[in-house]
Amino acid sequence: YLLQSIKEDVKNLYVVGDVDESIVDVFKENLSFSTNPSLIPVVTNFNSTKTKVLEVIERQDITQSKLNLGYVVDCNFLDETTYAMTVFNAIFGGFSQSRLFKVVREKHSLCYYISSSYGAFSGIMTVNAGIEGSDYQKAKQLIDEELKNIQNGDFSDDEINLAKLMLKSSLTKTKDEPMSLITLAYNRDLTGKQESNEEYLDKILKVTREEIIAASKKVHLDTIFLLTGSDK
Repeated sequence: YLLQSIKEDVKNLYVVGDVDESIVDVFKENLSFSTNPSLIPVVTNFNSTKTKVLEVIERQDITQSKLNLGYVVDCNFLDETTYAMTVFNAIFGGFSQSRLFKVVREKHSLCYYISSSYGAFSGIMTVNAGIEGSDYQKAKQLIDEELKNIQNGDFSDDEINLAKLMLKSSLTKTKDEPMSLITLAYNRDLTGKQESNEEYLDKILKVTREEIIAASKKVHLDTIFLLTGSDK
């Protein structure tokens, strides 16, 4: 398989740091790869065939329960709506100032941690939380309510501006992190979607309230997984 990968797969080599540009020639002289690698689609939308939400509950000898919710979002990295989906996720559960953190954790004290993540390469969104097993139904209800609130437009301009500010700060921080720089470059090389950080941020900052609402309405709960204690 290793030999097959070296022969057929796409290879990407990134150099980050205060190095001489001649390093590129060194790699060219010492590394020889096939010039016609097979291209594999890297971005997809997860298509669910379920007619109702799948609920899976697993029991182990643990004290803290782990709740994971999986959503189909009908949006991916190559769609123009990905910018609105990114801002929606930031408002919903992407940062410590998001709805889920403030409502489920701070207001109702129902979880140790909670966050949401938008999988732009797979067309899914996940919510992850650490809870008491006995709080499962209540936590699930509150998460669902906050999603519906955003879908109904029940969020402020301050929340939009804060979400955009957090996204801007997160993107700015990547300039100091070599692995983050590589990840951004690699994502763009993989997808063929070439845009600078400035262009990406400009599109994020231009996302409107209506676009956030439209993005949120693409989010549909598909699967629930709860890992809980054997005595809960």
